[in-house]
Order: sequence, then C-alpha cells, then structure tokens
Amino acid sequence: MPNTKFITENVTNWRYNDPTARFRIPVEMAYGTDVHLLEKVLLEVAKAASDVLENPASAVCFMGFGDNSLDFELRAWSSSLMDRKGKLMGDLNFESYAKFNEHEIEFPFAQRDLHVRSGSLDVRLQRGGAGGAGRGRGGGLGRAGIEMHHAGFFFK
Repeated sequence: MPNTKFITENVTNWRYNDPTARFRIPVEMAYGTDVHLLEKVLLEVAKAASDVLENPASAVCFMGFGDNSLDFELRAWSSSLMDRKGKLMGDLNFESYAKFNEHEIEFPFAQRDLHVRSGSLDVRLQRGGAGGAGRGRGGGLGRAGIEMHHAGFFFK
C-alpha cells in the first residue's frame, strides 16, 4: 500500500480485533534427515505447546536446499504471546532440540572445500578429540578434528 493512502484515505486495520499472530521458526537439518519424521516431530512439539493454537493448525514448510542444510520453517499460531515472540520461539526451540536428540535427528555442520593450487598439503585426522569420537551417520567424522598444514599455514 503506498504511503500516501495512509494520509489521504481511510485505512481499515482488519487484524485489530483479531489477537492471533503466526510465528515462523526456521529450522535447519542435516542432509540425509528423514524429512517426514522431522515434520512429525515439529508438529508434535507445536501441538504440545500450551501457547500454540490448535486452529489455525501449525504447519511445517520445506523451504529449500541450503549450502549445508535442508531448510524448514515451523509455522505456529498464538494469541497469548503476541508481544513476547522470543518466549514462544525459545520454548518451541528448547522442546524441538530435545525431541531431535531423542529421535537422533542431526543438525548440519558447515562443510567447505579447500582447493590447493600449488605445493603440497599434509592432512592429519584426529579422532576422539575434545568433542569425542564422531557419531555421525555413515561413519562420518562428527566432531573428529582435521589438521592441515600448507605453506606455513595451519588449519584446524
């Protein structure tokens, strides 16, 4: 709506008497995640939350394919926490995190390719470092460390 309409015409606020608001909670999951299980878990979390309305119903939207993650959005409606968005989002995130761990749904970790154009690169893999042995799917590294040395630089 152009700003001039606010000044020159009568404007009706259709939402004024409706105390409900939709909250959008972004969720990023690792590639390989069972997307239907993720949807089920997120909807269960929303349904169990006392501040989330049953009608309109909550929904999970598959937003796209990110660089390191599958990108989703939990959409939930509330009328009790309209002015406390952070409280509702925090409550849903805490409960989602617990459920993801319970169902072994993995979070994404950034992955980068390193291209060495000249010289050599020494690579040393360390398992069981500060984060413990990797427990990712498919024998992934999880939190195992990788050290790389190239031309006097040290990457970890």
